[in-house]
Amino acid sequence: MKIRDFLLFKNLNDNEADFIKPLLKRREFKKGEMVFSEGELGAEMYLIEEGEVRIYLKRGDYNLELAKLGAGDFFGEMALLRVYDRSANVEVLEDSIIHIMSINVFKQIMEKDPNISVKVLTSLCNILADRLAQTNNNLETHFLLNKAILNDKMFRDLYITKNKGK
Repeated sequence: MKIRDFLLFKNLNDNEADFIKPLLKRREFKKGEMVFSEGELGAEMYLIEEGEVRIYLKRGDYNLELAKLGAGDFFGEMALLRVYDRSANVEVLEDSIIHIMSINVFKQIMEKDPNISVKVLTSLCNILADRLAQTNNNLETHFLLNKAILNDKMFRDLYITKNKGK
């Protein structure tokens, strides 16, 4: 996979891509391995060259899947803007090759070639806007489903009757 095949770097020219490539750390992950866990301090973002990961929240005994990402996708991108506690868990679903960019490497890119960082940040903003729009659609769907359940007397009566003896 070429560096420009990553969504984040699709707007770079060949010279810009050649500048970034050696700055990324390549790592292989095995199926079932955790890339990071919710609450850990994060200072890197991850770009998937090969394989698939699952992003999820763990709440008690329940895992809420937020996304599955594959080749060309990235995650942990907020670490390019600031060091923070990770907001989710990331598990490798199949053997994967993942490139890592630290916040320090991104700062180095900004200092050495601001044009590259503008292109990367523009791509990042566009992708995050798309992700936010999808999240908004998901929230609307959940809200409407919950509203329908709350407003449906027959459902409530069935639910209450079924769970009364428990």
